[in-house]
Amino acid sequence: MRMTQLALIPALLAKILSFVGLAWLLNGCAPSVQTVYLTPEVKGQVVVLKNGASAQFFPLAKSNIYHRKYPEKAVESDTNGQFTLAAESQVEASWLMAGHAFNYYPVFIEKGPLRYQLLAEASVKMHHLETLTLSSIIVESELKGEPLLEDSAPSALHRCNFSWLTQLRRSLAVNSVLEQHFTQRSALSTQEQTYVDDQYQQTRLWLAQVKRSCDWRDRHGLPNYDDMKAGNEYFKQIDSALSNKSLSKHDNESNTK
Repeated sequence: MRMTQLALIPALLAKILSFVGLAWLLNGCAPSVQTVYLTPEVKGQVVVLKNGASAQFFPLAKSNIYHRKYPEKAVESDTNGQFTLAAESQVEASWLMAGHAFNYYPVFIEKGPLRYQLLAEASVKMHHLETLTLSSIIVESELKGEPLLEDSAPSALHRCNFSWLTQLRRSLAVNSVLEQHFTQRSALSTQEQTYVDDQYQQTRLWLAQVKRSCDWRDRHGLPNYDDMKAGNEYFKQIDSALSNKSLSKHDNESNTK
């Protein structure tokens, strides 16, 4: 009797594997060997905002741009400040899963003492080339080594990623400089409107990035409600300020709905 039961095991395993395989197929999954893109292709322009009685944007040539994990493949912006940063890819065996999710891919920009990041938003798993177009604003004083940061954040944000928080504060500071010089969207050219729109969108992405990096638990694993409250109030203030900006196309569209 025992030998008969043992003989049934291979057949049972075969049925289980067949069932699992069918379940994968019904859920839209299939094994595939193909090119997977590790980063998106990023095209864009780097411009400098020169302060003065009549603030203007100027292209920035010879700034270095690269994906965070691939500094050895940096490219330079041309005389018009434009660049094309190729996507990185590899061939691998993977399962094609149903559903779609997005991730942020940091892109570094360097010029002299200045080094900061853009966030490129693309799919988590890219089976097809995704191309993004981003423009980036540098304030002239930054090229002289003068840090540009918004007023200090609450101490509670030591629980968040410090590097990302610094990028958010820089982005907020760039917004403030724009608001000093440009008070009406109608006064901007189409190209300048694109610069401003991309800048505000970067601030939104950095805000989301910082939010999800925060860990409000104390050393015992319990939530620290005071820090959580202070941090969320800070984020709420930024959200509110971004919602009321008159320069950004994204804000204008949401305010008219």
